[in-house]
Amino acid sequence: MVKWTMKKYHADPNRIFVTGLSSGGMMTQVLVATYPDLFRAGSSYCGVPYGCFRGPTEWNNVCSEGRLIKTPEEWGNDVRNAYPGYRGPRPKLQIWHGSEDVGLAYQNFHESNKMWSNIFHIEFTKNNTNTPFANYTQMVFGDGTKYVAYSAAGVGHDIKITALDVLAWFGIYKPQPTTTTTTTKTAVPTPTAQPWGQCGGITYKGPITCGKGFQCKKWTNYFSQCIPRY
Repeated sequence: MVKWTMKKYHADPNRIFVTGLSSGGMMTQVLVATYPDLFRAGSSYCGVPYGCFRGPTEWNNVCSEGRLIKTPEEWGNDVRNAYPGYRGPRPKLQIWHGSEDVGLAYQNFHESNKMWSNIFHIEFTKNNTNTPFANYTQMVFGDGTKYVAYSAAGVGHDIKITALDVLAWFGIYKPQPTTTTTTTKTAVPTPTAQPWGQCGGITYKGPITCGKGFQCKKWTNYFSQCIPRY
């Protein structure tokens, strides 16, 4: 279906991405595992590792409850066996999971980390706390360009969809650097009337302030004049 769409609409093969939540998050990991030559990047929300749901029925309680535990090598072999003989580049992947998820247990987050760090031959590097939101932790693996995992503390299966972060991961959206603009107001000098010049009166629209040493003297309702101060 993807290849048909690419051919019909002349899609750029370097801009084929996949993302989804829950079942969509599961399928994201399935697709980047089984079609690494087709997709360029993925973003999985509240999903499970590839092959976790494998079984004779639509639902797998062992997987959904986080009771399917494997070593990184075992998980990695599942992916490698999905496309035997494949030696090309793998789609980069980010995953998101809430720590209080009871639909697809949080343990699946850790199992996915085992799987994909093994596939990319990278190890956990560091945590960036409160990224991109408060109580979210960004777990960086390697240099962060191939695989990144986000743990959302206190969040369930209704995790926030962070569209711009996903688009940035795909390379579609480029966040602009935050800049602070400081506006400085320049004092504008008050215009003054010329010595002995007019400074007031009905219909007069010129300056009403006299310069140093002079004062505005009203002679009539139609004429006031700047005269020396005595």
